[in-house]
This record gives sequence, structure tokens and C-alpha cells, in this order.
Amino acid sequence: NSILLSPRAVSLPPKVYSALISLKKRELSLFQFENEELFQKFLREAFKHRRKILLNNLLKLNLLLPIINSTYQELDLERNVRPEQLTISQYVSLYNLFTKSFLNLLKYMIRSLLSLQRLSFDETEGQVCYQYDKSQPKEERMNSMSPLEVGLR
Repeated sequence: NSILLSPRAVSLPPKVYSALISLKKRELSLFQFENEELFQKFLREAFKHRRKILLNNLLKLNLLLPIINSTYQELDLERNVRPEQLTISQYVSLYNLFTKSFLNLLKYMIRSLLSLQRLSFDETEGQVCYQYDKSQPKEERMNSMSPLEVGLR
């Protein structure tokens, strides 16, 4: 439903006709999310700099570039797409894929941590020390950057 208003109905009449519309909230949302608040934050960040490329806005969410790249590829998105060029359903798919990828990464990291026999941090060297097997004669060391980050660069 809408009501058409002539330009004379408005103070300082414009040169166009205006319309009043009425919107009703749906009982059930068209799209379902596990965490609607997090989805809204995701959208706010995606549109924070509208004229920028969406990829740059997503990187500010601390999403890993390889995860963004694989998600873009799965959704057949161009790397230079801007926030206003995506449909609502594409944003929902993007969000759901990022959530799924993050959870899979978290599971992988937790599984790796749980299989460690020993984990410590050498503050003088700034290195993480770890040992998977007690039969290993010496613990392994790595810089504070994880092997996963190194592999994904």
C-alpha cells in the first residue's frame, strides 16, 4: 500500500511526486542465522566503506585472506566487487561460509593443540616450543607466527 503525494503537499515543494509507503515486518525472516547480532556486525563492517572494494572491508574483520579467497571462489565473486553489488542472499551465503570456515579452522587448531605432549613459550627467544611425542629427543620451536599462517601466506 502506498499514498501518492503531490509536490504541493510538502513545504518547499519538490519538482517530483512523493509516496508514503507502509511496511510490515514478516513473522518469519527470509533468511535464518545462528547469531543475528553477529550477522548485523558483519554487514556493518562490509558496508563501512561503501566505495571501497568489499575484500578490503572483510580484511578489517581479521578474516584470513585464503578463507576469503576460497569463499569468493565458491560464490563466484570477483575480487573487485563492491559492497553494494551483492544481493542479500549472497551476503547470507558469504557470512555462512565464513562462519563454517572459521569453525573448521578452530577445530583443526584445537585438535592439533590436544595432541601436543608439551607446549611452552620461550620469552627470551620469542618462540613457541612444542613436543608431540615424548619419544622425541628434542622439542620443536617456531616463531610466534603459527605454521598455519606461514603456510597460508
